[in-house]
Amino acid sequence: METTAILVATGVIGALGAGLGAVLAFAGEKLKVEVDPRLEALIEALPNLNCGACGFVGCAAAAEAMLEGKASPHACIVGGQETASAVGAVLGQAVEAPVVTTMPVVHCGKGRERVTTRFDYSGVKSCRAVQAAAGGDIPCSYGCLGYGDCVRVCPFDAVLLGEDALPVFDLEKCTRCGLCVKECPRNLIELIPLDAGIFVACSNRDRGKDVREVCDIGCISCKLCEKNCPNSAIAVRDELAVVDYDACKVALVCVEKCPTKCIKAL
Repeated sequence: METTAILVATGVIGALGAGLGAVLAFAGEKLKVEVDPRLEALIEALPNLNCGACGFVGCAAAAEAMLEGKASPHACIVGGQETASAVGAVLGQAVEAPVVTTMPVVHCGKGRERVTTRFDYSGVKSCRAVQAAAGGDIPCSYGCLGYGDCVRVCPFDAVLLGEDALPVFDLEKCTRCGLCVKECPRNLIELIPLDAGIFVACSNRDRGKDVREVCDIGCISCKLCEKNCPNSAIAVRDELAVVDYDACKVALVCVEKCPTKCIKAL
């Protein structure tokens, strides 16, 4: 009697399981979302570094945006023209190489090798680490810390540290991906127009007297550049000279008049 009851219960449970399995299989077939096979091909075409330089959370998200026409095949700056062409092939588009219009510069003119440090730092050799730990170990709180975070983050070996520990860029290798720009904890690296002609090698927004105490080639907000520019293309904003590249005609008067020579010709 007990054996019969057990067998019946087992049979009922088995039948219910089979029934539920069939229902789920039917529902899965009816409700499944068709995936465009090009999506997987696009993901494979991308470098899958998930670096975020394109503005998306990862390569899969970028691939979806490309498939939907919400992102250009050139969105993956890190991958360069090779990746853009591969994406174009998947989408059935001819993708021409973009015209390079920008170049990276460092808004600091005096590397850590040319200054006396505030203290002996023995922690992790990282700009972010020393900035977080003690606000930096060099006198200028705006200057380049020189531990090479920008060098390490560049996937193209387009950045190296010069003899003064300031970043130096190889413009032929540089893809203008902006990873070094994001990595710098003091926001010293900027992509400026390729034909800019000049840039301000300083980021210090303190008053002139305070700047002189920590750096002899920093911007002292004297406004000689502003007063002498024939195109009104440079002005002192918050104690620092700022270039309006749309207005600049590269007259170089600001370079000549700057007493500390922090405005440099390219």
